[in-house]
Amino acid sequence: MLAGCGEGFAGSQRFALSPGDVVVFPPGVVHGVDNLPAPPGQPGQRLYCLQCMLPNEAFVEYVQSGDWQEGLGRDDMCVLHPMFC
Repeated sequence: MLAGCGEGFAGSQRFALSPGDVVVFPPGVVHGVDNLPAPPGQPGQRLYCLQCMLPNEAFVEYVQSGDWQEGLGRDDMCVLHPMFC
């Protein structure tokens, strides 16, 4: 996890994630990372995590088949690398 807070899951297990955490998911288990919803009346917080997939097994193609979202802004780039600040 690079920044933000989230909740990970693997099968029926759920666990909190925060910056600096590392998770290794076992192959073949339904898993993911969810951004936590913002408290009522407060803006949402972005979640930044670095993901590595080994082996690929067509996962990249699956992800790229989705809808494109807005690009990263200056604030996003600042979180990812201080040279952009």
